[in-house]
Amino acid sequence: MQSPLPVRNGVNATRLRLPSEGPWSTALEYILDRWNHVDPDGIAERFDRGEVVALGGERLTRHTPLTEHTFIWYYRELPVEKRLPVELSILHQDENLLVVDKPHFLPTTPGGMYVAESALVRLRVQLDLPDLIPMHRLDRMTAGILMFSTNPATRGAYQLLFENRRIRKEYEAAAPIDPSLQLDIRPRTV
Repeated sequence: MQSPLPVRNGVNATRLRLPSEGPWSTALEYILDRWNHVDPDGIAERFDRGEVVALGGERLTRHTPLTEHTFIWYYRELPVEKRLPVELSILHQDENLLVVDKPHFLPTTPGGMYVAESALVRLRVQLDLPDLIPMHRLDRMTAGILMFSTNPATRGAYQLLFENRRIRKEYEAAAPIDPSLQLDIRPRTV
């Protein structure tokens, strides 16, 4: 299901499924109850600014009935993040693909305490590519080559390559080991 809201500041709008029934008469009442730890005036102002919409792009108001829409999208308020002191290196870019060298400590996608400080959001903003999507992921602590799709029209063909295991990934660990110790590091089950 495609968001009716465009990517903003490199981040997709968030989708929320509204309940079909409950003690709330409006979508706003439900959201205020669900996120009662978030500034209620700030949430209501998002409705007023048109930042909460339904599947067809219809703006929700403070008075939109709870049951009028099943799914809604809204922009999250992004936390202020300290820039991670690492940089991405672009290795290849064409009309379909972007390949980068991701350093250690930079997450591939937004999550947890790192939203703007993720490879995906940094690259979307830096290169003005709102349709950029990672073809695979590397853990935050893992450095390596990341492949992104830049073209929604060809994305499916590349995703199938990964799904059908036509692309092989290799991981290499580097660690200081004294070769004279002759350690037995074969996996074991207990």
